[in-house]
Amino acid sequence: MASTRTILAAALAAFAAAAPASAQSGWGMIGESEVGTQAGSGAITPRGADPFRQFMICVDLAPLRFRTITVRFAGGASQAIAFRDRIAAGACGRALSVRGRAGPVASIDVAYEPGRTGNVTAETARVQIFGR
Repeated sequence: MASTRTILAAALAAFAAAAPASAQSGWGMIGESEVGTQAGSGAITPRGADPFRQFMICVDLAPLRFRTITVRFAGGASQAIAFRDRIAAGACGRALSVRGRAGPVASIDVAYEPGRTGNVTAETARVQIFGR
Protein backbone atom coordinates (compact mmCIF):
# COMPACT_ATOMS: atom_id res chain seq x y z
CA MET A 1 0.00 0.00 0.00
CA ALA A 2 1.32 3.44 -0.91
CA SER A 3 2.28 5.68 1.94
CA THR A 4 0.59 9.02 2.52
CA ARG A 5 3.88 10.76 1.72
CA THR A 6 4.12 9.01 -1.69
CA ILE A 7 0.53 9.89 -2.56
CA LEU A 8 1.08 13.51 -1.52
CA ALA A 9 4.27 13.76 -3.60
CA ALA A 10 2.48 12.36 -6.66
CA ALA A 11 -0.43 14.78 -6.21
CA LEU A 12 1.91 17.78 -5.92
CA ALA A 13 3.84 16.69 -9.03
CA ALA A 14 0.59 16.37 -11.00
CA PHE A 15 -0.57 19.79 -9.80
CA ALA A 16 2.73 21.44 -10.81
CA ALA A 17 2.57 19.90 -14.29
CA ALA A 18 -1.02 21.09 -14.78
CA ALA A 19 -0.57 24.58 -13.30
CA PRO A 20 -0.65 27.51 -15.72
CA ALA A 21 2.67 28.96 -16.75
CA SER A 22 2.21 31.99 -14.50
CA ALA A 23 2.18 29.70 -11.49
CA GLN A 24 5.32 27.85 -12.57
CA SER A 25 8.73 29.06 -11.53
CA GLY A 26 10.21 31.94 -13.50
CA TRP A 27 7.43 32.52 -16.05
CA GLY A 28 5.67 35.88 -16.28
CA MET A 29 2.76 37.00 -18.46
CA ILE A 30 3.97 38.85 -21.56
CA GLY A 31 0.63 39.42 -23.26
CA GLU A 32 -2.62 37.87 -24.40
CA SER A 33 -5.25 38.15 -27.09
CA GLU A 34 -8.63 36.65 -27.90
CA VAL A 35 -8.74 35.16 -31.40
CA GLY A 36 -11.36 33.44 -33.51
CA THR A 37 -11.26 29.66 -33.78
CA GLN A 38 -11.20 29.70 -37.57
CA ALA A 39 -7.82 29.81 -39.35
CA GLY A 40 -6.20 33.19 -38.94
CA SER A 41 -3.34 35.16 -37.51
CA GLY A 42 -2.74 37.83 -34.95
CA ALA A 43 -0.07 39.84 -33.21
CA ILE A 44 0.37 39.87 -29.46
CA THR A 45 2.14 42.94 -28.11
CA PRO A 46 4.18 42.47 -24.92
CA ARG A 47 3.03 44.47 -21.90
CA GLY A 48 6.57 45.61 -21.06
CA ALA A 49 9.91 46.24 -22.74
CA ASP A 50 11.87 43.57 -20.89
CA PRO A 51 13.76 41.18 -23.15
CA PHE A 52 13.26 37.45 -22.56
CA ARG A 53 15.12 34.33 -23.70
CA GLN A 54 12.23 31.85 -23.75
CA PHE A 55 8.51 32.06 -24.20
CA MET A 56 5.59 29.67 -23.94
CA ILE A 57 2.17 29.81 -25.57
CA CYS A 58 -0.92 28.81 -23.60
CA VAL A 59 -4.47 28.49 -24.94
CA ASP A 60 -7.79 28.75 -23.13
CA LEU A 61 -11.45 28.38 -24.16
CA ALA A 62 -10.78 26.32 -27.34
CA PRO A 63 -7.88 24.29 -28.75
CA LEU A 64 -5.70 25.74 -31.53
CA ARG A 65 -3.08 24.31 -33.89
CA PHE A 66 -0.28 26.76 -34.57
CA ARG A 67 1.37 27.05 -37.98
CA THR A 68 3.93 29.83 -37.66
CA ILE A 69 5.30 32.00 -34.87
CA THR A 70 7.38 35.09 -35.65
CA VAL A 71 9.07 37.13 -32.93
CA ARG A 72 9.53 40.77 -34.01
CA PHE A 73 12.11 42.78 -32.07
CA ALA A 74 11.99 46.51 -31.31
CA GLY A 75 15.12 47.09 -33.43
CA GLY A 76 13.42 45.73 -36.57
CA ALA A 77 14.89 42.21 -36.64
CA SER A 78 12.63 39.16 -36.57
CA GLN A 79 12.94 35.46 -35.87
CA ALA A 80 10.65 32.76 -37.25
CA ILE A 81 10.29 29.75 -34.96
CA ALA A 82 9.12 26.35 -36.17
CA PHE A 83 6.09 25.47 -34.06
CA ARG A 84 3.41 23.27 -35.57
CA ASP A 85 1.88 22.03 -32.36
CA ARG A 86 -1.73 21.62 -31.27
CA ILE A 87 -2.44 23.06 -27.84
CA ALA A 88 -5.56 21.89 -26.02
CA ALA A 89 -7.83 24.37 -24.26
CA GLY A 90 -6.42 25.04 -20.80
CA ALA A 91 -2.92 23.84 -21.71
CA CYS A 92 0.49 25.26 -22.64
CA GLY A 93 2.93 24.32 -25.35
CA ARG A 94 6.62 23.66 -24.95
CA ALA A 95 9.12 26.39 -24.12
CA LEU A 96 10.50 28.12 -27.23
CA SER A 97 13.89 29.84 -27.24
CA VAL A 98 14.78 33.20 -28.76
CA ARG A 99 18.18 33.19 -30.51
CA GLY A 100 20.88 35.58 -29.39
CA ARG A 101 20.26 38.92 -27.75
CA ALA A 102 18.06 40.81 -30.20
CA GLY A 103 16.65 43.04 -27.46
CA PRO A 104 13.11 43.83 -26.39
CA VAL A 105 10.26 42.14 -28.27
CA ALA A 106 7.86 44.42 -30.17
CA SER A 107 5.33 41.69 -31.01
CA ILE A 108 4.82 37.98 -31.40
CA ASP A 109 2.88 37.08 -34.54
CA VAL A 110 0.99 33.78 -34.52
CA ALA A 111 -0.71 31.98 -37.39
CA TYR A 112 -3.15 29.29 -36.30
CA GLU A 113 -6.02 27.06 -37.34
CA PRO A 114 -8.76 25.25 -35.43
CA GLY A 115 -7.51 22.54 -33.12
CA ARG A 116 -10.97 21.11 -32.52
CA THR A 117 -11.65 17.60 -31.46
CA GLY A 118 -15.15 16.36 -30.83
CA ASN A 119 -17.91 18.90 -30.23
CA VAL A 120 -15.95 21.99 -29.21
CA THR A 121 -18.17 24.88 -30.22
CA ALA A 122 -16.31 27.88 -28.78
CA GLU A 123 -16.03 30.74 -31.26
CA THR A 124 -13.02 32.34 -29.60
CA ALA A 125 -9.85 31.17 -27.94
CA ARG A 126 -7.56 33.10 -25.59
CA VAL A 127 -3.88 32.96 -26.51
CA GLN A 128 -1.53 33.85 -23.67
CA ILE A 129 2.22 34.24 -23.95
CA PHE A 130 4.52 33.84 -20.97
CA GLY A 131 8.24 34.58 -20.95
CA ARG A 132 11.34 34.27 -18.87
